[in-house]
Amino acid sequence: MSRTARTMSHEIGHCMVLDHCSFFACVMQGTANIAEDVRQPPYLCPICLQKLSNLLAPLIGKPTTPDIQMQFIQGQHEALARFCRRWPKVGMFAGLAAWMAQRLELMQSHMASQETDSGEQPSPDDVKAAPASHPREPLASPSPQLYLQSGSMRVPIN
Repeated sequence: MSRTARTMSHEIGHCMVLDHCSFFACVMQGTANIAEDVRQPPYLCPICLQKLSNLLAPLIGKPTTPDIQMQFIQGQHEALARFCRRWPKVGMFAGLAAWMAQRLELMQSHMASQETDSGEQPSPDDVKAAPASHPREPLASPSPQLYLQSGSMRVPIN
């Protein structure tokens, strides 16, 4: 059952325009045989998770922001941990439930430390625009556009 779940997760990742991962150990890694398949982890690496959350997070909120993406990722981790706890005798699910619990704990401590470090976030009314000395030049260089590509389909992710 665990191999089926891992294979389905991998194939659903392809349906979500994720290609094979070459960055970290990840459920989206390609496998050539059963030995490689059983070594493949049942979770997404940080890069694939970021790509997926960038695509799906807007479905739960307004335009993609780090907060919306974090809510999406946290919700997915909680749902996956709940599912895995229902199958404690399946080794992969028991291990994944423990891993997800640790990830959730790290995420919550990270979010708590960000709140205490930065204090309250300023409202848009509190932020004053800096005068532009050169109106035709941007104040900061724009970040490069990143894309997900699968075959001929290309989707911007930022």
